[in-house]
Amino acid sequence: ADNIRTVNGGLVDSGFADGDALAAAVAGTRPFRSKASHLRVIAALFPEAAHLLVAGNSGIQTVEDLRGKRVLLGQANTSSVTRGRAILAAYRVRAREILSDEPPAALLRDGKIDAYFAVAGVPLDSIRDLLVRHQARLVPLDGEGRDRLLAAVPHLFPMVISAGSYPGAPMVETIATRAWWFTRDSEPDSLIYGLTRALFNPVNRAGLAASHPAGRDIVLDSAALNPPAPIHPGAARFYREAGKLH
Repeated sequence: ADNIRTVNGGLVDSGFADGDALAAAVAGTRPFRSKASHLRVIAALFPEAAHLLVAGNSGIQTVEDLRGKRVLLGQANTSSVTRGRAILAAYRVRAREILSDEPPAALLRDGKIDAYFAVAGVPLDSIRDLLVRHQARLVPLDGEGRDRLLAAVPHLFPMVISAGSYPGAPMVETIATRAWWFTRDSEPDSLIYGLTRALFNPVNRAGLAASHPAGRDIVLDSAALNPPAPIHPGAARFYREAGKLH
């Protein structure tokens, strides 16, 4: 959310954010107090899966088991809190909401919380460490609660965290949003055109793929699909030339 606020306000030139957060900013809904009118997207990047982490020694097996539990939602006034509350509401669960900017993995490890949500490209190092040490388990987001969540929140979609994505972890059903690279409407068309063309230049594919497994999912075919904010004219020019936008 801070990335979005600073770009919209002209304090920085571009940033990264989740699709559901960008959509909320454009609409002026929580955690944003007014519509962000200066946001323009450059490209959809990779899916960011929702991870529901629970203490390894807990009896929590489903989202419904979070009733009355201490669930860290994130730092106040962030899209993480808004998304976490939407998940709990969709599953009709009332938990003890914890708002904090302390590292969630440490809080779970120290027994100060029972669960937390993390939305990130797979795999996330902090989650891998917890799972390898058996200090946490992944709980699925599935069933009717997921159906209600997807109907309520734009730019969320079903996803599977594949077996083996984390050492010894089975396949886990969940939801995801997509990471977006975005900028301000005042950035020159020629600059954004060049950046977009460079992002999808075939000579850069190997470097992106080697940087993180999620980098393999940064592909031209999905770069301009269902944007949560208007596409910057410079990026739109590139997509039209590539036959991906009409």
